[in-house]
Amino acid sequence: MKPIKIFMTSWNRKHIIEKTINFLYERTRTPFELHVYDNGSRDDTKNFLLEKLNEKLITSLHLDNRNTGCLYDKFVFHSMVENDEKYYVVTDNDIMPPQVSPVDWLGQMITVMDREPKLAALCPQMPLVGLMGPEYIRNDLVICKAVGNFFKVVRRDAFPVEKFVQKLMAFGDDGWLCQELRTAGWEVAFLKNMYCYNLEGDYNDWGYIKEDLDKDPRKAGYGKPVRYLPLDWNTLTPPPELRF
Repeated sequence: MKPIKIFMTSWNRKHIIEKTINFLYERTRTPFELHVYDNGSRDDTKNFLLEKLNEKLITSLHLDNRNTGCLYDKFVFHSMVENDEKYYVVTDNDIMPPQVSPVDWLGQMITVMDREPKLAALCPQMPLVGLMGPEYIRNDLVICKAVGNFFKVVRRDAFPVEKFVQKLMAFGDDGWLCQELRTAGWEVAFLKNMYCYNLEGDYNDWGYIKEDLDKDPRKAGYGKPVRYLPLDWNTLTPPPELRF
């Protein structure tokens, strides 16, 4: 099997992206390639990403002078996956994967995708699970309405290419994609017993400076970041009241 492509969107917050990439390499044993699409970050973030590209920790790096939003990059990512590759991963630049064994998080998720042929997208569990619209439990899966961009494994053949409308500065990509998948008869789910952690919750204003916040039209409607300490920093298990 070819290395699994992991696609990451970045926008500033060099200090968080650095942590995310370090954790990804520390905690992933399944062969993978990291591909980053940067949405017009400042020089400190771009220079850091270029360093990682030169160190070959990033396989490909797209530097865009625009902030393209969330939707635009998804079609770009899909186009970079070859026809004979069954799966790829989409994630934000602030997500920490778990350290699990004997098979790592990515290997476990690929095994579940192989086992569940109707499953189009799968991610670990992360608070707030209510946003994903959980519906029912089936074995180790929680079938839900939508999954987010936190180490989301996507089945390439399920992606609704014909219905995708490419548009700059568009959001709501998770909900749109999952709705199209479910309408076509696919399932989306998160894992009941695997967790990831959102590093932005460790910082005020999600780790952004005020200039960044003013440029993001979504932040005005956000509540405060969910702050909690995992019960275990390897498995990243949240407190009972924050998990499904």
